[in-house]
Amino acid sequence: MRRRWLAAAAFAAILSGCFNDSEYAPAVRSVDETQTEAGFATPSEITAGATEAFVHGRNFEPSVTISWNGKPQVTKFVTGNLAQITLDEGLTDNIGSGAVTADNGDGFISRATTTAIVPGNFEIKTISPASAKAGAAALTLTLKGSGFANFTSNTLTPLVRWNGAELAANIVNAITVTAQVPANLLAVPGNVSVSIRICSQPGCNFFNESNSVTFTVLP
Repeated sequence: MRRRWLAAAAFAAILSGCFNDSEYAPAVRSVDETQTEAGFATPSEITAGATEAFVHGRNFEPSVTISWNGKPQVTKFVTGNLAQITLDEGLTDNIGSGAVTADNGDGFISRATTTAIVPGNFEIKTISPASAKAGAAALTLTLKGSGFANFTSNTLTPLVRWNGAELAANIVNAITVTAQVPANLLAVPGNVSVSIRICSQPGCNFFNESNSVTFTVLP
């Protein structure tokens, strides 16, 4: 019965030109990475590289689907005021923003809420590969983390430090840095400390450095 009444109300809302502003329509207030109700008051933003997020709002039904720039995301209904989404792979790899909407599937669709993708802390979270056998050929090292977009400018240069040796680095996006590791650095078994150092030009003066992670050269 309520569904029929909602459908009628939705049709009436369309005719009146206030479809998204109906008191029965879902509304997205903010998107972030916390499940607490405090999310209502926080900026609508998520960290680059995030794979999940919480959508705070109102009038969510168990059938609710959250979309990012019009593309539906895997959605889990939590309460009438909260939904959890699993973000498509690659969606938050770059700094920017997206329009987030909620659709209950009954004709009521929320207005879009702009959500920013922000850099996050400067840190390495994973490296790939994490090991290689001694005597292996040169390889491309991929470092995943956050905060890399803070240093994409003409005056800042990223370097990957390999037990103190500096390797030229390439910032692929806000969460990915790559570097070429020559074969001579893979000749001797042992653990290698890997970090990212940012230098300012000219002269490549020290600017900032990430945490270190371990690469293992196997016997």
